[in-house]
Amino acid sequence: RTGNYSVRLETVVYTPTSWNIYKNWGIPFIGHDYNDTLGILYNGNVDVTTQTYKPGIPFTQSITDFKFYYQYNPNGNDTAECRVSLMSGGQAVAGGIFKTGVATGSSGWQQAVVNMTYVSGLTPDTLFVLFSSSSLDYDPKAGSVLWIDDASISLPTGDRKSVV
Repeated sequence: RTGNYSVRLETVVYTPTSWNIYKNWGIPFIGHDYNDTLGILYNGNVDVTTQTYKPGIPFTQSITDFKFYYQYNPNGNDTAECRVSLMSGGQAVAGGIFKTGVATGSSGWQQAVVNMTYVSGLTPDTLFVLFSSSSLDYDPKAGSVLWIDDASISLPTGDRKSVV
């Protein structure tokens, strides 16, 4: 797409028993314990001094949608996903999901739109964005590859802001 770089996510079996290792810090993002197979990208802040990670970024505006361009090469019947959430004090304000199991093949870059559904009138304080090259709800398939580029959000005023 535009620029010189894009994200490439590939599902890789991290350990021979990774299907059985779950991390409870996945619950805020995917609704259940996080399977440690690689192929996940989400926003947040890393402190290299303390070697800690805080998921999400401060964000106090409502958004109507989250858009990005992608190419996908699934292994078998795997499914790529993008989950977007706005939270306020740990409570859900809005969210949306994009899923595809369709290989883009020679059709090149496709635009994905995650429309936000509001469940609360609270003012958001945090934006979470999670991409996965494999299904987060079923057995991920090693070898599935998702490329991501040109992510942006739409504000209710009609303005579009680039986030990547």
